[in-house]
Amino acid sequence: MLTFRTDSTAGSPRRWAGGRRLLQGVAAGALMFLLAVGASAQPAPPKDAGKPAAKSKGKGKGRGKKPKGTAATLSQMLTDKSSLVQDCASLHGLDKGAGRVDISTRVTINNRGQVISINTHVTLDKGDGAPKVKDCVDTLIRTISFPPSEAPLITIDRNWTISSG
Repeated sequence: MLTFRTDSTAGSPRRWAGGRRLLQGVAAGALMFLLAVGASAQPAPPKDAGKPAAKSKGKGKGRGKKPKGTAATLSQMLTDKSSLVQDCASLHGLDKGAGRVDISTRVTINNRGQVISINTHVTLDKGDGAPKVKDCVDTLIRTISFPPSEAPLITIDRNWTISSG
């Protein structure tokens, strides 16, 4: 029971003694409630409780299967960029006076999908824009996100011929 006395001893400990006991009782009750609820609560069963465990191949770190790319898949990804390669040839070769641009590239990709090396050769029938075409194509190839593969290294050879006629 909370009792207040109206006397001239406003800051005396006696005035707040009832309130302190009430607060202690509420805190003790709340603690008992939490202990009772926590002790009776059962942990939720896992989502796959009734399913058998998945078989592991014994390799890897349990991160799940990643999609694997094949040489054909990676080659197709490079072929899909042909229109952008043509843009490089047009911008730095054909628009500068060349009539024909031959581009030959060899790309080596590791099993993580990282480009290890690019060896590009560009030949123009006229003009001196070959280094710019090469830089443009190399930069374009480096922007492709190749998927991981089973093979330790994959090498892709690709040739393009772009002409203005």
